[in-house]
Amino acid sequence: MKMKNIIITSFLISLFLIGCRTTEDCVEHKVLGNMGNVVNTNDDEHSPTLLLATNQFKKHYPDADTNNYLYYTTTSPIKEHEEEIYYLYLDSMHLGSFAVTEDFPLNNTALFRNAGVPSFRYDIDRGVLEVYFAALPRQGRLSRDIYYAEMDIETEEWTLPIQLSINTKYWESHPTISRDGKILLFASDREGGKGDIDIWASFKENGVWGMPINVEEINTVGIDYTPMFTENNDITFSTNGRGERGRKDFDIYYAKYDSINRKWLNPTMFGFPINTEFDETGATIYNNRIFLSSNRRGGCGGRDIYSFQICGPVLVNGNVKCEVPTEILTGTIYLYDMDENLVNYCVVNEDGSFDLGEVMPNKNFILNYKNDCYPLKQNKYSFNTPCSDSTAVKVVVTMMMPEKNKQIELTDINIHHFVSGYYKPNTNTNLNSLKMGFSYNLLGQNSKSKYIENPEENYNQYIQIVEGSLNDAVNYIAQLIEILDNKCIDENKKGKLIIDVKGWADPRNISPDAEYVEDTIDDKIMKVFVKKGQRMDNNLLSLLRAYFTAKYFESEIKEKYNLTDVSNRIIWNIAGMGIDKGEETNEGTKRRVSINLQFLE
Repeated sequence: MKMKNIIITSFLISLFLIGCRTTEDCVEHKVLGNMGNVVNTNDDEHSPTLLLATNQFKKHYPDADTNNYLYYTTTSPIKEHEEEIYYLYLDSMHLGSFAVTEDFPLNNTALFRNAGVPSFRYDIDRGVLEVYFAALPRQGRLSRDIYYAEMDIETEEWTLPIQLSINTKYWESHPTISRDGKILLFASDREGGKGDIDIWASFKENGVWGMPINVEEINTVGIDYTPMFTENNDITFSTNGRGERGRKDFDIYYAKYDSINRKWLNPTMFGFPINTEFDETGATIYNNRIFLSSNRRGGCGGRDIYSFQICGPVLVNGNVKCEVPTEILTGTIYLYDMDENLVNYCVVNEDGSFDLGEVMPNKNFILNYKNDCYPLKQNKYSFNTPCSDSTAVKVVVTMMMPEKNKQIELTDINIHHFVSGYYKPNTNTNLNSLKMGFSYNLLGQNSKSKYIENPEENYNQYIQIVEGSLNDAVNYIAQLIEILDNKCIDENKKGKLIIDVKGWADPRNISPDAEYVEDTIDDKIMKVFVKKGQRMDNNLLSLLRAYFTAKYFESEIKEKYNLTDVSNRIIWNIAGMGIDKGEETNEGTKRRVSINLQFLE
């Protein structure tokens, strides 16, 4: 009789499960936080994970796919727990979900089955996208293992997945890789744990994953699993071992990473609506939003993906103050994140007040104050926005205008690759002019000018590098000249710009018959005098390189500014240093000019 009850009960449960997955399609939003039919179906959706393209990645691979994605796993209880992987665009989630392509490594059913719960990381140095995931081996034991595959970013070709050495005969699943690729967390029921399932950590040393360590500081006697890395190697995880007595539902916790002791400390449970009396697992965090899986009532299937804001709004405003009441405070406040991305900016009013409005909570930011009248009186301020579960928080920042200008010094921009024996920088215009001189037999026909090399095509490869370096210096000088020409600064406060230009030559010998063959130079502003026909040696050659580089700067800047207005505040120091006696053996880099800029109050 008892056996019949068990059979009947099992039949009723099966009927209920099948029935609930044949209900109407999931509507757009079932209950609070449910992502609706954009993601959820009558099957189980779980284990959301992120694939994020950082700014560093975008700079290194501008032609690669730089979208941000949310991946998740779908499990069908009807099909013997068969799993499939889907993704959606984080910045365009309204477009819906897409199945991964056939070449996605988790689809390799020849090696394994029921692959899911992937974790991604871009390795910029090696140019690959890494993916760690769990699957059942196609042959052998029936315990789940952790696999690894990687995709070449440029060719978009995947390697064959391999099993990691950290696997055992026990169950391993839910891998998550740290952003630096040095820590792998996963869940396992292997021997040596505290509970039924524990979270374990493996640290990569010299390219090899070390023996996994039980993360005993967060594990319980129950089930602890679905770890997921966030910023700074902090983690979210799920457990049923920390709830009130008698409760066995899973809740999501957050733990901070202690990098010195390699431990995750102070597990803190999220409040409602993130956690409920039902099961919440597999959480991942993107900015101020958490994605998780839950079987709470009102969903589309057994488990659905939910999304909630973690913190209430944060409002940032403040004041710029100055000890000198006559100073003009108007300017601009720029807000940057820790990756130096501009997040927002606002005007500083005449009374010094500013209002940046709402910003992302629980983030580190940098404020940069710039004053149009005092461009060098900049001030930076770092701060962290707090996290409140619901209420808005106002952050008030007070910034002081520095009493003195920021000291600007641009040291030794080097312009290399001068043509041997020649003194004008290797720009396209100068190089073509030199070639023309040789083609018309104006140079190289006698001992007076044979010290100048016929460049032919030998220096074309350096044109872009040289012009880039020259333009960088010109732009920087132009910024400082804007300060000298600032109309809202008193004349006696505008300071001076010192431009030091030094030239060098390589150690080659120059014939005693060699001469400077161009027109006489008599430059009173730069204090350079060279007479046509003057004997050429390495000291004069290095001086001419410095001088003609400075003249290039002057001619480029004159296109933007009337230097007459600021000429009395620009000091040119032109010097020839003779032979470069440094350790550098490449003669092309010894033929160079260096530029040093200083702005003095």
